[in-house]
Amino acid sequence: MNSNSDMQLRKKYNPILIAGLLFASGWVFTGCQQTVYFDIDTQENRLVVNGFIQPGTDADLRVTLSQDPLAIGFEDVVVEDAIITLYRNNDIAGTFEHTGSGVYILDAASILAAPGDVISLTAEAEGRTTVTTSTVIPTEVPITACYISDTILEPLSYSAYDSLGNVIIIDTVVPYYEIKVSFEDPAGKDRYMFNVQYDDVFGSTSACFSSDEPSFALEDYNVIGTDESAERITYCYEVIFSDITFDGELHTITVLVYAIDTTFTTDPKYLISLKHVSEEYYQYYTTSRAQDVNGDNPFSTPVVVFSNIENGFGIFAGFTEKISTILL
Repeated sequence: MNSNSDMQLRKKYNPILIAGLLFASGWVFTGCQQTVYFDIDTQENRLVVNGFIQPGTDADLRVTLSQDPLAIGFEDVVVEDAIITLYRNNDIAGTFEHTGSGVYILDAASILAAPGDVISLTAEAEGRTTVTTSTVIPTEVPITACYISDTILEPLSYSAYDSLGNVIIIDTVVPYYEIKVSFEDPAGKDRYMFNVQYDDVFGSTSACFSSDEPSFALEDYNVIGTDESAERITYCYEVIFSDITFDGELHTITVLVYAIDTTFTTDPKYLISLKHVSEEYYQYYTTSRAQDVNGDNPFSTPVVVFSNIENGFGIFAGFTEKISTILL
C-alpha cells in the first residue's frame, strides 16, 4: 500500500522537474530585482526672485532656489546671503536688506519710484549665477467717479424644513447695491486689476460682486460662476482685464455687491481698487492663474508661468493703484 502510494507520488511529482522549475523561477525573480545604474546631468538650482513694486511703498522680494525636477527630496530653499541692488532709471537707488526667511526689503524713501520710471535690479549669491530684471512703473489712472447708483432687490427661492420636518419653499428678495466706477483709459495697450473689499472696525474682507462687464469675461480664468437669470458673472477676488474694448475712452464698470446689514457695526464701507499694472504683471498673473485652473489635469494644455528674471526665474513687476471709498 505504501509502496504504491510512493510510486504514485513519484509519478505525479517528478523531483527533477520540480528542481528545474524552482531554478527557473529563481532566475526570473532575481532578474526582476536587477539594479541598473545610469548617469543624469542635473540642472543648476538658479535664483528665483519674486516681488512687485509700487510708488510710495516699501519694496519686498523673496529669494529662493529653483527646483531640479530630477532631484530627489529637494524642497523650497530660501537664499539668505543674496546681494540685491535696485536701480531707478539706471541710477543706484539702494541695496535690499535681508529680514529673514529669504525676504528682502528696501524702503520707499530710498526707491522714490514714480510712474514712468524704469526700475531694474541685480541679485547675486555665492555659487549662483547672477540674475537681472527690469520693469516700468505704469502711469496712475485715477477713478473719476465711484458711487452707489441704485439698490436692486433680486428674487431668491430656497428650501428649508419646518418644525414637523416637512420641506418648504421660501421665496424672498435679496438686496444688492449697484455700484458704478468710472476712469479715463490712456491711449495704447493697458492692463488693469479690479477688486471690491468690505471694511469696518473689525477688519477687511474681499467682497464678491457680479457684473456683465465685457472686458472681464474675455479672461476665462476670471470666471467662477454665472448667474444665468441675469446673464452676469460672479467674481470673488481681483479681476484682471485689458482695455481692448475701450482703448483711450472714459469707461464705466457696473457691479452688483450684496448690501450687507451694517446695523451692528462701526465705520462700514466698500473699498474699490483699480490697479494699473505693467505688462510683466499681466503676463505673470494670467499664466499663473491658468496653471492653477488646469491643476493636475493630465488632459489640459500645459502652461509655463511667465518669468522676466534673466538667468533665473520669477517675477518683478510694477503697478500703481487708486482706491475709492463708499461709506455705508
